[in-house]
Amino acid sequence: MVRADVAVAAEARALVAQAVERFGRLDILANNAGTYPRSWALEMTEEEWDRVIDTNLKGTFMCSQAAARIMKPAGGGRIVNMASVAIRGQLRGTHYSASKAGIVGLTRALALEWAPEILVNCVAPGIIDTPQPRMGMNEEQIAERVRCLPLPRIGSPEDVARAVLFLVSEGGSWITGQTLHVNGGDLML
Repeated sequence: MVRADVAVAAEARALVAQAVERFGRLDILANNAGTYPRSWALEMTEEEWDRVIDTNLKGTFMCSQAAARIMKPAGGGRIVNMASVAIRGQLRGTHYSASKAGIVGLTRALALEWAPEILVNCVAPGIIDTPQPRMGMNEEQIAERVRCLPLPRIGSPEDVARAVLFLVSEGGSWITGQTLHVNGGDLML
């Protein structure tokens, strides 16, 4: 395991360099680092705002930039960024919603700039069975939210992984700049 602060350019570059050293090349980057401390907008501190934006949005950019510097000269690659259903807005998560909406815009901009060598896409999960959704929600609240979904079950990490795998597979070879919503129908665009 390699530890890095993805929001620090030098650490993102070192992370990518270690991957290349270990595997000999870099074909795929999945940006999945994130943080979501719950906070009401009027109570949110500048430090909370900066930490979420730095980790979620800036970190996605720094790692993408570091990877693209390796991928482009090598003939290309795939980058998949992690957004969220929270792009629609989230109570006690103004910073998180802003960071995830920013990732969608970043994905589109990088897809335009780095095509055709690098395909850049985004996956936006809904409620997934990980410890993260339990922060700030009790089991009853989670169950109620899941009952309201058109596909009424909590998502699994495997649901998200399969979406990422599709985007980096040959099946995703003509897809770039897109956001694939994996949320049981919670958000339909």
